[in-house]
Amino acid sequence: MSLKPLFRVDVDAIQYDADEKAPKLPDTLQFVFDEALDPEALEEAVSDRISEVSGYCHKGFSMTLADCVARDVFVEFAEDHYKHFGCYPGDVALEDQHGVEAIYGFDSYMALARIGGGA
Repeated sequence: MSLKPLFRVDVDAIQYDADEKAPKLPDTLQFVFDEALDPEALEEAVSDRISEVSGYCHKGFSMTLADCVARDVFVEFAEDHYKHFGCYPGDVALEDQHGVEAIYGFDSYMALARIGGGA
């Protein structure tokens, strides 16, 4: 039985730390995660994976939450919260299929997911 990924991250604008003699390095990458990670741990995990895949260090990158099992539920919850309380929620807990929970600040989650409305 394979686990459904919790979310997928698209990575672009990778600034490799490589000279002109380096082989052609990927401009975009996509990584799948099946565990809950807080935003800082996610950024670190993506950073590590970029280096593992390319074989090179980098100076920075941009990432977007491409697909998330909890995304639709989260957006529905946020809209419902706004409808009832006139504001968006503060923090949101996402739990993976292993029962591991990560707390995401609403603004950081919305920015990572690039969802309009509350960010």
